[in-house]
Amino acid sequence: MAKEPIFNLRSRKSESTSVVMIFHFKGHRIVMTTGIVMPVKYWNDNKQRAKENREFPLYQHINKRLTTMSAATMELWGEYVAQGVTPTADEFKSELSKRVNHVQAPVVPDLLPFITQIVDERKAMNRPGSSLQVYKNCIGHLEKYQTKRNKPLHFEDLNAAFLNDFTAYLYTQGFADSYAHKVLTTLKMFVRLADTRGIHKDSPLLKAKIEVKKQEKDSVYLTEAEIQHLFDLQLDDRLARVRDSFLIGCLTGLRFSDYTKIKPENIQDTSHAGKTVKGLIVTTQKTKQRVVLPLTNPMLLAILERNGWKAPKGISNQKLNSYLKELAQVAGFTQSIEINEFIAGRHEKRTLQKWELISSHTARRSFATNAFKRGMPPADIMTFTGHTTVASFMKYIKVTAEERAVLLSDHPFFTGQATLKVVS
Repeated sequence: MAKEPIFNLRSRKSESTSVVMIFHFKGHRIVMTTGIVMPVKYWNDNKQRAKENREFPLYQHINKRLTTMSAATMELWGEYVAQGVTPTADEFKSELSKRVNHVQAPVVPDLLPFITQIVDERKAMNRPGSSLQVYKNCIGHLEKYQTKRNKPLHFEDLNAAFLNDFTAYLYTQGFADSYAHKVLTTLKMFVRLADTRGIHKDSPLLKAKIEVKKQEKDSVYLTEAEIQHLFDLQLDDRLARVRDSFLIGCLTGLRFSDYTKIKPENIQDTSHAGKTVKGLIVTTQKTKQRVVLPLTNPMLLAILERNGWKAPKGISNQKLNSYLKELAQVAGFTQSIEINEFIAGRHEKRTLQKWELISSHTARRSFATNAFKRGMPPADIMTFTGHTTVASFMKYIKVTAEERAVLLSDHPFFTGQATLKVVS
């Protein structure tokens, strides 16, 4: 009785190589290509299969194909044995090729299945939901694009011409330039991953330039007076919970995913140089950064105390954003604000009332801006907001030209005060 076929790599001299099948029967030896090309580093010699590694999500597809090919080989050999016939090596190979022809197709997955695998992989790694949603949005737009063009997307289709056409498609959907830029850079990230993992090397898309620009979106923040006004409002239970949740963000600078998960165990006494204060200690979900924030603001202490030293009862980000606009209207935030938008490559100006522009993200922006206006050094504020560069932080805060002029009005450069001189 013949033994099951052996699978091995054709070569180990390059990063990626093909997988071949070797089968012995009655003194004959056949070598067949499996049609599979994969990175050498993910091959397991002992198991004669691809390693089960998260960094190489195609291992399941590859191993399934190899198992199918092995089963087809043994099934064919069994039929010859039952008939009492011993084929030649060429006869056996020819018949087997007919049966596993579908298996011999190169394992180069379509773009969308590969991206889906990456999303599933990162979901298993507990990546932030916001990042996963960005990936899923990218998949959704690619699916709609290929339906619109009536042509399935493959890695080999990704070049500069595709990038321009896909950009034009996103423009027809009326997306803001910043959003379109996000989709395109996310797509490039996936293609770069495919290159790194040896799935599809040297894609022309990686060298193609994204023409759509990332434009800074006009947004608003709440002043300290407006935050105090919200705190003092008498509200029903629903809007009171919305207000309390939002103000925790305004007074801590934490992201929604962090400030809505505050529990009593996050509040601990913290000491330094003989002084002890109550502190809020959180390890952020997105960056895994440990943040220690002093709990000395009377409003923040009052909000946490009346909620049992934890965040108010859970509410989704989507619902919070909807209720916040209602809350902001009740608070009377109706001042007119002119905003600049870049939609489908066009610059547009619109005038909206402030309540229309408030979202859960306004909380972090309010914290950063108010702390900056109070004179807190950017480096200290960044330890709470999680910004890694001063440049990105300065884009984040919202200080008007008029506010900046007032803040700097006492600077010695503008007052003409002489700098101190060292006298020897």
